[in-house]
Amino acid sequence: MRANLNAHKDENDPLFEAAIRHASLRFQETLRPVGAFKTLPKDSPGFCNIVLHINIRVEMTKRRFNDDSAEPVLVDPYAGCFVPPSVELDKVYAELPPHQYCLATRFIDDKLLATTKEIEGLKQVVLLTDGIDTRPYRLNWLPSTIIYDISPERIFTRAFKKLGVKDSLEIGQGLPVVNLASFKEILFLVSSLAMKGCIFLGEFPGRLTETEIGIKCTTKEWMENLFMSYDFRVDMIGYDEVARNLDKEPALGDYNNILFVAEHLRYSDDQMENWRREFQRVEEDADEEGFEEL
Repeated sequence: MRANLNAHKDENDPLFEAAIRHASLRFQETLRPVGAFKTLPKDSPGFCNIVLHINIRVEMTKRRFNDDSAEPVLVDPYAGCFVPPSVELDKVYAELPPHQYCLATRFIDDKLLATTKEIEGLKQVVLLTDGIDTRPYRLNWLPSTIIYDISPERIFTRAFKKLGVKDSLEIGQGLPVVNLASFKEILFLVSSLAMKGCIFLGEFPGRLTETEIGIKCTTKEWMENLFMSYDFRVDMIGYDEVARNLDKEPALGDYNNILFVAEHLRYSDDQMENWRREFQRVEEDADEEGFEEL
């Protein structure tokens, strides 16, 4: 991928540059079927009207190969709003299997939508993101879904302006994961606020593990102990498994992240407080009934 991140050199912000890299990966994956095109049309203002080109080229590719495997693993028509104009479509990328980040993004997308459809009534989704996450706009959410975006405020604010969205109910706050202690704070907060049965999923930075990432059993035990200490049962999802389920070739190269899905096993602090109030009310009612009988 050839992206001129120096376009934002004055920012000197590693979090912003990381978010741009993620957007660039989604951008390249979205345009995967069009390896013959070197650049997007220059008359595409803000690169935001690329969805028509995407749809046409996906259909052309499917007809050419008569195979759904030519489709990208995800389509993000908003990703082009964030990448610098100097980014070129990388022919090499188009010929390689999908990047692990894109596989993880597709897995999380599918899991989010499937889980919300299984829940009756009001659904609440909290996204812990890099500030340039487009899920609130590109996924087909049910009308009863409330979405919160918790991310670095300075990045979210810039992304918000790029998208030109108004009257949004999302919340942007800074929540960078810089070390293991920071992630444990996130687990503590989520465990305190999440109701029993809530799902927590995403990618865990492999650099934060205290074991060798290549030793799966040791890493698995370490992850289970970490999450269980905050009342989560966790499963590790293999990127190769995600690729196979999408009929794609396994991704190439090392990727030092861990894709996980965790279920919260205990009641939230709010649920426990409601239960204590209800228990106290029942006891008081019982005392009053006993007094009346006397």
